[in-house]
Amino acid sequence: MRAPSEFRLNRHAGQWAFGLQRVTGLLLVLYLAPHVLLNGTALLYGPDAYNELAARLSTPFAHGVELVVIAAVLAHLGNGVRIILMDLFALSRQQKRITIVFAAATLAALAAVAAFLVPSWWGAP
Repeated sequence: MRAPSEFRLNRHAGQWAFGLQRVTGLLLVLYLAPHVLLNGTALLYGPDAYNELAARLSTPFAHGVELVVIAAVLAHLGNGVRIILMDLFALSRQQKRITIVFAAATLAALAAVAAFLVPSWWGAP
């Protein structure tokens, strides 16, 4: 297996960003199939079945999964934009700085989303 040795040998921001992009992409693909199937219940069995399923999925574990999915989307999006900017403007020499900026922006966006979502999970208006 070659991938773990690459991370040990190449300890730079680009290598970690590469790994994060692959992992978040895989997580999002694995999330997509159950998401489509569960939301398809509204079309197959009607709105009552969908509402019952949504009520059953309103658990702390499901909310945690939702936050992980949002984090994966934000990380994948931010890293993708970082890659596009580096490719378009030949910014590979500033890779470490740009990676830090995009990581901070991703964490700030995740904090804002969590500040908005978490209170609504516990019934706050």
